[in-house]
Amino acid sequence: REYDFLVLDEAQAIKNPAAQVTQAVKAIGAKHKLALTGTPMENRILDLWSIMDCLNPNFFGAPDDFVRRYSGNPTALRKRLRLLLLRRSKALVASELPPRIVEILPVELSEQQRDLYDRTLLQTRKAVKEYGAIQILAGLTKLRQICCDPELILDEPLDENSGKLMMLLEKLSELVEAGHSALVFSQFTSMLALIAPQLKKAGIPFWTITGETPLHRRGELVREFSDDERPGVFLLSLKAAGTGLTLTKADYVFLYDPWWNPAVENQAIDRTHRLGQDKTVVAYRMVAKDTIEERVLALMEQKRELFDAV
Repeated sequence: REYDFLVLDEAQAIKNPAAQVTQAVKAIGAKHKLALTGTPMENRILDLWSIMDCLNPNFFGAPDDFVRRYSGNPTALRKRLRLLLLRRSKALVASELPPRIVEILPVELSEQQRDLYDRTLLQTRKAVKEYGAIQILAGLTKLRQICCDPELILDEPLDENSGKLMMLLEKLSELVEAGHSALVFSQFTSMLALIAPQLKKAGIPFWTITGETPLHRRGELVREFSDDERPGVFLLSLKAAGTGLTLTKADYVFLYDPWWNPAVENQAIDRTHRLGQDKTVVAYRMVAKDTIEERVLALMEQKRELFDAV
């Protein structure tokens, strides 16, 4: 059947033209189509082509032609999009919101952590030479896990604690003592599981949402956190809790490990920087010095510049 309207909320879900969800949505017949998203581009300009091809098939031609024509010319793409895109920034929509400050928090790896990182880097390079590019992704993931905490990849923990974990606990203790609440995001749920007992030991109230938390339970946890008069910490997995939650009780955000995608990180910060927030929100990106995390940060900056230009 054909519908009168097709309205897509969180339309970035169809950013991949080859994904089954995209194909399914594009198969729905409708006279009028509207897409709503705070992140029309998450990784590359092809994200935009995919959403626009669902709304206005053939408007931008074939995907290869689109990439060839616009990848080096964001100004031309912006002009063409202007016909079909209404963009409102948060500053326009919610001018009463307090400021949002985002800072880089550089972290020194502990001595044993640095030694393990350097050895793993050499092993990864060797594996790539021997077995090819398939080893790159596994190696990158392992290096990023070591930056978080070597315990994520080791059977036996090191004698020293992770430099990043120690800095996080120090900052959280200071903030909670001063009456502030904080959100802590990590893409590794196993890292959240390492942080939780440390908070318990420090006597800091905390709540946790990961992909394994049932949907009905998530709403209950948000209410518990918001209604509790004590300052506390909410541990959140980046993918499970990056959208759809309102946590304005917190005014500090810690992004424990940098993600490749600036749009996803912004959505995480926006869990607390939204309507109802009356305090300045401070977000810290924790970045291990002289590691892959600095490269991730540089890549994110390139993406951010591309998004801004388009």
